[in-house]
Amino acid sequence: MCSSNYLRRRNSCDTAAVGVSSSIERGTDYAEKVGMTNKVNQHDIAIVGGGMVGLAFACALSSMPLTKQLSIAIIDSNPALSSRQCFNKNAIPDSRVSTVTPSTISFFKEVGAWEHVEQQRHAFFNQMQVWDHTGLGYTRYNARDVGKDCLGCVVENKVLANSLLLCLQNADFQKTIYSARLTSMAFPDHKSLSARNAAGQEHGKDNISGASLTKEKEVKKCNNRFVKLDLSDSKTIHAKLV
Repeated sequence: MCSSNYLRRRNSCDTAAVGVSSSIERGTDYAEKVGMTNKVNQHDIAIVGGGMVGLAFACALSSMPLTKQLSIAIIDSNPALSSRQCFNKNAIPDSRVSTVTPSTISFFKEVGAWEHVEQQRHAFFNQMQVWDHTGLGYTRYNARDVGKDCLGCVVENKVLANSLLLCLQNADFQKTIYSARLTSMAFPDHKSLSARNAAGQEHGKDNISGASLTKEKEVKKCNNRFVKLDLSDSKTIHAKLV
């Protein structure tokens, strides 16, 4: 009698376990159908602006172990960002240049962009003189005074941008470049989001699989956790951090 009751209880537990497992599997399948998995228009970080600063930030994210697995979106209407090579070595030098300090050079080396700078136009300097607008006072700097080989390097802005872009293109990194302008941005309403989460938890107690929720509600619930960015090409993307 005891053995029979034990077997019946065991079979009942096994049946319940199978039922829960099936519900979880159905819930997972449903989540995949409604787009709750990582879709193209959902990103961890969205970078608005693909200039030197934006590209440098993206390269830094792609080179760090803690962030290289993130999905990154870069929003910039410059068509050069979508090309493989946006710099012509034979072109006339650009007057827009930057003085790159040794610290910045170290950063470029760490992310893998400095090797591209070395293949393009650049000029190191080891002395510098600064004077006021009257020409009566000045100060001089020399790399030897601080035990350095150079004080910095003068590089065209477009060379720096192109080097960072080449580094980013060669990186094994989840990146998407949107050739458009940002037209509007909306942040999630945390108060209403908390209320929706509480309501969702109460609903989950009654229906573990969530099969009664429509696709539109599930997608909206997921997107409400992200910042919404509308682009000039009529596309809309979502990101956790902008």
